[in-house]
Amino acid sequence: MKRLLEEFRKLKDYRKNQVAYTNPSEILFLSLLAVMSGANSFEDMSLWMKERKREIAKFLEKPFKAPAYTTIRNTFLNMDSKEIEKLQREWVEGLSENSEGLTIVATDGKTMRGSKSKEMNQKARHIVSLFLTELSYGKYTKETHRYISSLVDAKTFLHIIRSHWKIENSLHYVKDVSFEEDACRTRTGQIPFVQTMIRNLAINFINLNKFSNIKQARKLFAWSPHRLFNLQSFLL
Repeated sequence: MKRLLEEFRKLKDYRKNQVAYTNPSEILFLSLLAVMSGANSFEDMSLWMKERKREIAKFLEKPFKAPAYTTIRNTFLNMDSKEIEKLQREWVEGLSENSEGLTIVATDGKTMRGSKSKEMNQKARHIVSLFLTELSYGKYTKETHRYISSLVDAKTFLHIIRSHWKIENSLHYVKDVSFEEDACRTRTGQIPFVQTMIRNLAINFINLNKFSNIKQARKLFAWSPHRLFNLQSFLL
């Protein structure tokens, strides 16, 4: 994960008073690790950082002071969301370039129901997500669909179509139940978008590191943080 940390450190610091121990790019990176360890709220993230401050200081190779949840929230509110999106996109593109076979990125749109506010006359946010997919085998029901394409062979095209439906059938459930996405009431500014990008990165990292059960993987990282800090980031 050291390599990924360095990528996060390239994000611009939005603060005028740049206090070293509250570097926002590092806070965002640690928020990702907290989410992978079971944190679903800013309060959870802050608590995780306080409980793991020794491991974090060792990993960062410098003294660490855990930020308050309000500081974490301000980081999500003020960091450049376009830069974060670019980081995520380049990471996905890098995986595609380094893959020996065909890499498929499944795309999905989702309405964040918890972000709707009648009092503020604010509609629910709609966010597009990218997920890396892989072929798996198991029980299935049979339906007939017909598609036409000159790009790939029938077997590969079948894999692409199944990858699309994989999001609808499983990842929505994971994000709503395990990550409590629909229950999240955050509505301010870009926070819902940044939260979604962090959750997406967490899910992708867990899947790429060959964990078949995301709920169990998050528990494992919470109980054994050394497993989390030593994960492969899939960056060259």
